[in-house]
Amino acid sequence: MGQSWEGLIEGEYMGDVMITYTVGDVYLERGDKKRKIEAIPSGKNSRWVRLKDGDRIGTVSRSYVVHLSDDPGPRQTGTVITAFPNSELSLRIKGIITAVELICGLFKIATEKEVITPTAELRFPQGPSPFWIDVAKDGTVVVASEAVPMEIVHKKTKRGAVINSRQQVTVTQEDILQPCDVDQRFKEAYRVEESLKASEAKFLYGDMLEGNAAQELQKICDVVGQKTGRKIDGYDPAKYQKWLKEQKEFGEWKLDEAVESELPEFKPQKQEEKTAPIVKPTIMDINKIVSYQGVDFKLASAEKGQEFKGRNAPEGKDFLVINIEAKNNSAKQVFVFYDEESRLINESDETIVLENYKLESSFEPQFENKGFLLFIVAKADKKFKLQLGKKSLPKVEVEFEFPEE
Repeated sequence: MGQSWEGLIEGEYMGDVMITYTVGDVYLERGDKKRKIEAIPSGKNSRWVRLKDGDRIGTVSRSYVVHLSDDPGPRQTGTVITAFPNSELSLRIKGIITAVELICGLFKIATEKEVITPTAELRFPQGPSPFWIDVAKDGTVVVASEAVPMEIVHKKTKRGAVINSRQQVTVTQEDILQPCDVDQRFKEAYRVEESLKASEAKFLYGDMLEGNAAQELQKICDVVGQKTGRKIDGYDPAKYQKWLKEQKEFGEWKLDEAVESELPEFKPQKQEEKTAPIVKPTIMDINKIVSYQGVDFKLASAEKGQEFKGRNAPEGKDFLVINIEAKNNSAKQVFVFYDEESRLINESDETIVLENYKLESSFEPQFENKGFLLFIVAKADKKFKLQLGKKSLPKVEVEFEFPEE
């Protein structure tokens, strides 16, 4: 392109957030300026695009951002994005990508950072996760997980669903639908993405052809042979030249295949498949106090149900939330490590480990705090004991039981 506009660089990688490969007409909007950009992944004509906070990137018909990513270093996790035709997104950047706002279109993304959509909140309980997402202009969002479970929450109702590998869920302006198998649109998009990756061969091997790589390698073989006194057998420059040409043509063919692809529309779900039933949690008052290391833990109440903060419990399980009011009535500072010092025991005398908690761990004298302990329990279980204490030391317990429904 020959542009000297700030943000375009040529040649070697320089870190930060980059677009390293585009196909077709891709636009970058920065402030009040909108420019067409081009990124070439490799070769002597390579050109990458460095992005800044607030940049807005858009594709049109038959154009792609094949690879957009950051460079997080060894102690952080990164983000990788592919944008399909007629898509638009905006980035928040602070050294690395901190949030991605999806305005419209189809994307493949791998991240655990915030992803902003019109109707859905995305959560990544198992860390950086590759997923597909389609954002319609009316705000409808369809999300499909490629590898690991994800949590999708409807912004308006705060109802949520967990999707597993090869599942998708649709979020409309008014509700979140039931998870279902991945639609053909995502399956076809995956095939196109594979073609786009393979098309990079056009640049790599094309550059090697122009640089007479086959002849240069022959020269290296001759020098090695002269210095070692051994002839290098099996290398044929003509065959290698032919192979390079084939690889370049393969990349060109894959690029044409991707550009000419037409992605199908989503198949609408049947009305009866749409909305997941709302199951209200069972809530009971406990109002029992147990003293541990000088801290009084009051079990105020407990909630047992299928959902918790947008998450759905695994099949056959419920979330059990114990709401706690704690006060240090001793004259010393107390530390409680809940992962090690709290557990639940069911009526079958099975130990259930803590799933999560929100409760202060450090208690100064007279300090008070409210929070919860979260467990995942069998739906059929009704009777429990909360046990506090390190495994090798004396423990205290408090019992509670949910009424029969």
